[in-house]
Amino acid sequence: MMFAKFSRRYLLTLSVGMALAALLSVVVTLAEVNSGLNPFLLAKARSVTKSVKQNLEYASQIGIPFSEIRGVSKYLIDLTTEHKEISSISIIGAEGYSTQLGESEASHQELNNSDNKFILLAQQTLSSLSKFGSLIFGSDDRQLMVSTNVVISGAVVAQVQTILDVNYVNSQLTSIFLDTFVLLLAACLIAIEVVIVCINTTITEPFRLVEAAVLKCARGHFGVYRGADRKDWAGRFIRAMNQQNDKIRETLEQLSRAKHIAQDETRAFAKKYKLYHDETGNKASVTDARIPLFVFCFADELQKSFLPFFSLEYYSENDWLEQDIMMGLPISAFMLVVAITSPFSGQLIERFSNKTLYLAGLVPAIGGYILCILAQSATDIVIARSITAIGYGIITISCQSYIAAVAAEGSQAKAMATYVGVTMTATMCGTAIGAILADWIGYKPVFAIAISLMVLAGILGWQMLQNDLPSLKTKTSSSAPKASKSLVTLLGNVQFVAILMLCAIPTKIILTGFLYFFVPIYLASLDASQSEIGRVMMVYSLIIIPISPLASRLSDQLGKNLSVITYATIASGVVLLALYQNTDVVAVLIVVALVGVAHAFIKAPIMVAVMEAVEKDQHISKTGALSFLRMFERVGSAAGPLIVAAMLVRQDYTTVAALLGAAIISSGVIMLLVSRSSKREAQVHA
Repeated sequence: MMFAKFSRRYLLTLSVGMALAALLSVVVTLAEVNSGLNPFLLAKARSVTKSVKQNLEYASQIGIPFSEIRGVSKYLIDLTTEHKEISSISIIGAEGYSTQLGESEASHQELNNSDNKFILLAQQTLSSLSKFGSLIFGSDDRQLMVSTNVVISGAVVAQVQTILDVNYVNSQLTSIFLDTFVLLLAACLIAIEVVIVCINTTITEPFRLVEAAVLKCARGHFGVYRGADRKDWAGRFIRAMNQQNDKIRETLEQLSRAKHIAQDETRAFAKKYKLYHDETGNKASVTDARIPLFVFCFADELQKSFLPFFSLEYYSENDWLEQDIMMGLPISAFMLVVAITSPFSGQLIERFSNKTLYLAGLVPAIGGYILCILAQSATDIVIARSITAIGYGIITISCQSYIAAVAAEGSQAKAMATYVGVTMTATMCGTAIGAILADWIGYKPVFAIAISLMVLAGILGWQMLQNDLPSLKTKTSSSAPKASKSLVTLLGNVQFVAILMLCAIPTKIILTGFLYFFVPIYLASLDASQSEIGRVMMVYSLIIIPISPLASRLSDQLGKNLSVITYATIASGVVLLALYQNTDVVAVLIVVALVGVAHAFIKAPIMVAVMEAVEKDQHISKTGALSFLRMFERVGSAAGPLIVAAMLVRQDYTTVAALLGAAIISSGVIMLLVSRSSKREAQVHA
């Protein structure tokens, strides 16, 4: 008890000490950086000031009177916009004539770029710490201003004054801090994924196997226990138990050959104690697909924050459609091809192994990224993304069905939450890091990095995925129906169709139309940088990662997956209404976060709701139902950017968000009425 108290006090003292040390380090760094950069900023300000002076003197030399020079204000604004560290440039005439920019428009625009109150708060905090450091360490904190006289014919006619932005360094450090925070957060999440797999492989799974073997032995089951093929301590322990059971079987076989013992008695004894029950067949677990799926999705998500702008950069008049449509077409084409590929992937999984299809899907996925690097037009980008979509559809369905196949009965929602959590973690990390990389090295090098990561995903899949899996088909059907017959049967299932049309498709329209297309271009219209766009989009996944498992656990406990996804759909529509007549970056950030909360209650439960909808139908496998769910979801994903682009042609951004929210609310309300009507009909028939 005393040791526990001492440990808590020691940990608290250590934490406070580390926090104070970190704060002092920040103060020293800010003071040193500001004082160290000031000479370089002043040198640049002198260069700009001298350039303005020389241009004015040259205008006078060629015969233009100083008072009649035109376009001075625009010239100064352009200079201030180009040189972000300059706050204002003023030209003060000696005889009262003045052309003054004052607080330059560009300076305010740069400030509005980070209209996010969190970023402004961070900048103000850094500024305060910087002043505190300057006070302690004696750094130069004077106003940074450079001035020079304009001399014409030996007389001073004006003075050029250039004032540096005292918050410029702090704003740049704020951006660096946020980018570093994103990178550290992504690194932590990646480390968590690796640690989870390592712990599950080396600690959790061995203890689970040993526990299962001991419990079965205690219950009188003396067959062959699973896990004897492992090369760790658990494998040795289980092999020893199996060897003891082998001795029992050998003794029983010797007794069965004795003439005075009836064969029926020995067979009954073997059956009672399950002496010949072999459990060594299934070696697969949910953890097998976790790391390969994460690496692949991470690679594919690197382009998400800048894909519309990448298409815009290579747009030309020879492309298929207008510029606005071509910005969203790569997203729509990608989702449409995935929708077409998904049902065929489900059918192929029932013929081939998940591992084989996973590795095969990497070929078109990598090929599409190579074509993105070679692209010379927006049309090339659309084609490249369509090819990548083939591999994406195959791989995601393969991993999803792999997880569904090895999930234990009663914990399917939890297993699907693992799938959702992995993809959302990869989405968050990939989107944010991809945006930062695009700012640093450009668009096409990011695709090269994605290719190397996909190769790594292939190596991991080859090593970790298992070929022998328990078939989902055997749990629901003894024969494999053809795709067309399955689709017709599914379309006759009212609950399945309602879930698709009123929950699944609207959710995907919000995801691709709003988050992937609307949010980037809307934030760009508010002058947000690429990194800022990536950080805002990252929040969606950052919210889903911790909430999705909680939502799935709640859904499992309530046993009402359909109700959960219905109310979550309505909530996601209500959230979008908050953007109406609202042009604040903070509002976009909050809306994205709340949409993430609503979608966390849809991601995993909707898969279970679909499997529950087809559970009583002996002609439909769960794998087939999930494949068609993904197919129709991709249809919504493909339609989302096109719907939003068409709405933006006639309406402004905030109105489009409100109309989209109202439509989602309507679909959710209809779904609520349909589900209640179905329940009443079931009660009447019962």
